[in-house]
This record gives sequence, structure tokens and C-alpha cells, in this order.
Amino acid sequence: MAVDGKALRGTRHGSDTGRARHVLTAITARTMALLAQAEVDGKSNEITVFCPLLRPLDLTDAVITVDALHTQREHATFLVEEKNAHYILVVKNQPSLYRQLKGLLWRQVSIAHREDHHGHDRSECRQLKVLASPPGWPSRTPPKPSPSSESPGPATRRRTYREDASLIRTGNGPAVMAALRTIAIGILKLHGWTNIAKANRHNAHQAQRCLTTLGIT
Repeated sequence: MAVDGKALRGTRHGSDTGRARHVLTAITARTMALLAQAEVDGKSNEITVFCPLLRPLDLTDAVITVDALHTQREHATFLVEEKNAHYILVVKNQPSLYRQLKGLLWRQVSIAHREDHHGHDRSECRQLKVLASPPGWPSRTPPKPSPSSESPGPATRRRTYREDASLIRTGNGPAVMAALRTIAIGILKLHGWTNIAKANRHNAHQAQRCLTTLGIT
């Protein structure tokens, strides 16, 4: 499961402060089905919303991926001890933790999983190795390595649905529309579509196709 935040940039035009509204969402990584969403108060940040967002969900044995902002010891403890989950954190804003991890014996550990990606004029090689977590960071027995759980949800909403250009800027409208876009992407993914823009064009030709996709006849 991926937890990711997104600033709804178009809403800054309807704000007295000029600050965009911000939402934090939890979605399944492969199908992008929306599990939870919360709006981030303009006076706080995503960190304070993380635990309340996930607390109602059953995360037993789930693998939670987040960006560097949520590489927090408190979040790791919450996921492992309260939710019985696993986590994948990006370590780039925690210098001490980064040094601890860099000092581990990575060269002596075999590769547990490897993926090669080609696209957008670049090639990527991702390798997964497993070692015990550094002192002070809770962990559980790692799950079986699986394909990448990186989620393109916010990027798809931005590019395909032109979310940042939305004119819905006031009240609960921006957060509701962000949720509806994510739900639409999840439904199309569950029906086997990998290219959301192509799926939208396909359904736009005949409105009946949308009803069929939703199981409405």
C-alpha cells in the first residue's frame, strides 16, 4: 500500500492565503484503489495526519511505502507495533540513519529481488537486499520480496485528469474531486487497463461503456 501526499495546486487561486489545499491518500499499489484520504490542515503537515489516516485500516502483514517526509521513528513504531505491518521508507532526510544504513555489510548480502525498468528515455535497475534494521527502528520478519510497489497515483491524476488546472477550489470540493479521480483510476485498473488516458478515450466514445464498467446494466 502506498501513502502519498499531493498539493492540489489549482486551489491556491481560491485561497485567501495563496496556499494550495493538500490531501494525504492511502491506495493499493497495484490497482490504485482508494483506501483512505484526509485533508491536511494548512497549519500542520502530513506527518500529523499519517497515523489517524491509517489507524482505522486493517494493515496486518501489509507493506506500506511512503516518501522521505514520513521516515519517522514514530511512524515505523506505529506500523509495526500497532498495525502489525511492514514498511519501506526512503532515507534521505535522516543523516544519522543514513550513515547507519550505509555502514551495513551490503556487499556481503545476496540480491533477493531485482527489477529492470525502461521508459521515459531512461533505464532503471532496482535491487532488493534484506538486513536487520538499525538499533532503535522496529521491524518484523520481512515478507517475501515482491515487484515494486511504487504508486503513480498522484502523477496520473495530475497528467491525465489535469488536476492542477481544476476550477473546483472551495469548500470540500477539491478533496472530493481528488478522491473521485483516484477511485476512477482504481476501477479502471481493476478492469485491466494499464493506460488510464487510453481507457478514458475508450469510454468517452460510448457512455454505455462506463455503466458496464461499473456493473450497471
